Amino acid sequence: MTKSKRAFLISTQILGKQPLYMWTFTFAEVLNVKDTRKRWNHLLTLMRQRWPQLSGMRVFELHEFHGLHVHLATNRFLDVNEARAMAKQAGWGRIDVQR
Repeated sequence: MTKSKRAFLISTQILGKQPLYMWTFTFAEVLNVKDTRKRWNHLLTLMRQRWPQLSGMRVFELHEFHGLHVHLATNRFLDVNEARAMAKQAGWGRIDVQR
């Protein structure tokens, strides 16, 4: 079993026992993978500073016409207004969240 697969299985087992929130982070422009990862790391750093107990799992999804966006499943409610302000600071565009 690969390290990535093992991490995925552990994450889903832990997160699956809690209420989850599904976030989608998108950009106003099309970015390559390297730039997306840089902006993701910046946003994640801001989120972890604000919510130290935050756990989750993220997936980059590539679309042919509008590039990458990120899906994030979190284990707790986050104030969407605070998350939007952090996302704007980190260079992200639109945010959506569903329980």
